[in-house]
Amino acid sequence: MRVELQPGYILHTRPYRDTSLLVDVLTPDFGRLSLIARGARRPKQKIRYWLQPFIPVILSWQGKHALKTLIDIEGGATTPMLEGSKLYSAMYINELLVYLLREEDHQSDYYVLYQRVLEAFAGSDDIESILRYFEFSLLESLGYGINFSTDANSGHGIDATKYYRFKADTGFIHESDGSYSPRYTGSVLAAVEANDLNLKDVRLAAKAIARQALAPHLNGRVLKSRELFK
Repeated sequence: MRVELQPGYILHTRPYRDTSLLVDVLTPDFGRLSLIARGARRPKQKIRYWLQPFIPVILSWQGKHALKTLIDIEGGATTPMLEGSKLYSAMYINELLVYLLREEDHQSDYYVLYQRVLEAFAGSDDIESILRYFEFSLLESLGYGINFSTDANSGHGIDATKYYRFKADTGFIHESDGSYSPRYTGSVLAAVEANDLNLKDVRLAAKAIARQALAPHLNGRVLKSRELFK
């Protein structure tokens, strides 16, 4: 199979054999896939310039098996450079996509979501809202979306005045005796669902819920980008 001129982004690269790179890419039509960039580690290889994350590229590849061979790459549209916390945040997003997306899952949702998040980083400094939007949207696309409006036990609507605990495999459950921590008021959950993170307790709740929801799918992997934040 040969694919030509497919838009994409580089998510991650790592050494492959003596002179090549194994490249994880995200595309609109083929989802995430791994490509071999043969000879990319040789001195003065121009291809290395484009094998960088966060810049749109145009890719061509071929191959009959799961691991295809990159045959051409060129630059797409120009994008603003990411720096500081935005750079680390984008690295975190790339890690999540590499770990959580199945290869060649042909959903365009992931690519569109990724583009939206990179554009949001370029136009806003509200990094936490962007990250929570990405995390909850990714979980939704993967089939693990969180129901913020219904008690998972009773089926009743979340009450703004009551407290709830979160279980990743179940959802939110009314916590009546106050023995469970962390727990969240229904009003906080409504704000998290709306991505209204102006208040500190809402920001902390959104981050904790997202981490708890993602943890089972990471299978104990330690994210390097989180270590960089520290």
